[in-house]
Amino acid sequence: MTINHHHHLLISDAIKLQLGKELDGAINLYNRVLAVDPDNWIAISNLGVLLAKKGHFSAAIRLVLRLKFSHPSPGNFFEIYRELGVNLCLHGYKKHALEWLKFALSLKPNDAEVRRIVEEIEVPKYLNPFAYDFNQAKWLKRYAPYEKNNYIYAVDVVGTCNLRCPSCPVGNMPNDPRPKGFMSVELFREILQKIKKETPVENPEIWLFNWGEPLLHPNIKEIVEAIHELGWPVMISTNLNVKKGIDQLAQSIPTSIKISISGVTDKTYSITHERGNIDLVKNNLRLLRDCLDKYQSHLSVDKRTRVYIGYHQYKDNLDEQKVAEKMAEELGFGFAANPAIIQPVEKMMAILEDEPNPLNENLVKKLLVHPKVLTQNIADKRSGNYDCELRFNMTSINHDGSVGLCCSTYSNANQIAPDFLKISHQELETKKYKNEFCKKCSAMSLNYSLCDIAP
Repeated sequence: MTINHHHHLLISDAIKLQLGKELDGAINLYNRVLAVDPDNWIAISNLGVLLAKKGHFSAAIRLVLRLKFSHPSPGNFFEIYRELGVNLCLHGYKKHALEWLKFALSLKPNDAEVRRIVEEIEVPKYLNPFAYDFNQAKWLKRYAPYEKNNYIYAVDVVGTCNLRCPSCPVGNMPNDPRPKGFMSVELFREILQKIKKETPVENPEIWLFNWGEPLLHPNIKEIVEAIHELGWPVMISTNLNVKKGIDQLAQSIPTSIKISISGVTDKTYSITHERGNIDLVKNNLRLLRDCLDKYQSHLSVDKRTRVYIGYHQYKDNLDEQKVAEKMAEELGFGFAANPAIIQPVEKMMAILEDEPNPLNENLVKKLLVHPKVLTQNIADKRSGNYDCELRFNMTSINHDGSVGLCCSTYSNANQIAPDFLKISHQELETKKYKNEFCKKCSAMSLNYSLCDIAP
């Protein structure tokens, strides 16, 4: 057997493994080829894509740069540049993703999918590309927001929650109580009218949650419909531990609903969703599916409510994740799993500063990544030259109409205005950019910002 024929067989086997999503096996075979044939362009290009999928970007970029600058026909590798850009974007490296996607677009200017992604990760036109931070005394760059390429108003229509999750301030900050209650429909409509007058975008997105449980509100249907009257998208995040209101929720047709869970057995779920009942949640998921089919089946797919389950990963619930994912699939709901983090930012600061608290220590032990390791990993990816999107792309409004510094702060000290109706959008922005707390948050890498250091 000739050497070239042997390489061909290895590459053929590697491609089969790649198509079968056995990425590690394929990577091993491509590396074997390159060890004896370092200029094998098929191995270089395919290995570059696989390494990018695995998040090994330094090695992936080195290989793809060889294609771009050393191959006699670099324009033949549009798919490789596109895949590298897409995977960089998925891992949060928007700045570097944009470079590769724009290069791919230069090769195929009419590729609609790449053009759509480029438009999504370029700084949107409604944002000033720079903002002056008074505390740091420097200009910060802005970027396309991770959450939504649209301005967001997080309106906490319910000022409390029925659960006491240890990762949430309602459960972990009992000594810093917030006013409790429901936002009146009248106040909510007044807030919408003020938003309409001063929003930086034509159709802002309204989130009907922050720290409260929106389905506790007795008039949630009327609230959602008030947003629909303006033609704006609306999102609800819920623990679904309720005994009524799901029928009305489905009738109101919110744009999207996120349901958070942290297990599928009571033994697991009740610890991290304290006071919650997973059997009630499961029953409500089925009821929600039935109600959506009943009230929305006549609508086109793009007009129906998008529902997905958000699975909070802890060390002791990973074995239940596949069951939760299968449950979501059977119901026709989306599914997303992410490592649990501790909120609010004030609590994270206390943990990073080693404030003694047995409750904190017990919760930290359950996390997949210790907060100190997490923030150090984040710090390593940031230059500190970019703004925080919770500041530049969102306004957080409490049930009583007061305004928080951002959606990740909770304490009374971090409420920046007593009445949203009596302060302008620009005045709120100025208060945010002059707030000392943001300086500390940024210094500890707790802010929500761009990863811009080369991977």
